[in-house]
Amino acid sequence: MDRTHGHPATTAPLAALLTTAAAVIDANPHMKPNAEIGPRFVEGLLTLTARRLAAPAREQARTASRAARAAAIALHAHRRDGAHTDTLRAVTDRADAAARTATAVLEQAAAVERAAGRTVAAALTALGPLPAGTTRAQLSAAMRRTAAAPTLTGATR
Repeated sequence: MDRTHGHPATTAPLAALLTTAAAVIDANPHMKPNAEIGPRFVEGLLTLTARRLAAPAREQARTASRAARAAAIALHAHRRDGAHTDTLRAVTDRADAAARTATAVLEQAAAVERAAGRTVAAALTALGPLPAGTTRAQLSAAMRRTAAAPTLTGATR
């Protein structure tokens, strides 16, 4: 049985991943629709699509990390220059807050990446084995059918 059990929290990303991957196939002029796919093509396409969907979380983590580094550099400069105690306390508070924010955002990005990996695995399971000689157009259609299946949309339980 499908491990998502039609739960909206797991089926929405799964359906989004499948429809986005199908759209990638359809929109790419270099992917001929009648070309046969290799055995690892589906996994690679789904993985790259999941990484693309998780990119905003990674970028947010990079931005938070840069802000934390900048705050740490400012704190170091104020300590080195012998800043006034109140100024040093304020800079320390900003650096601590930036570090806590960066940690939280990095943990969130890691959770998004783990969820993306689970979604790729669930998508491969939902698609099932594809017959030899499957073309890219057939794969795209299979992805769209799977994304619209009642088990993923939660229409039937």
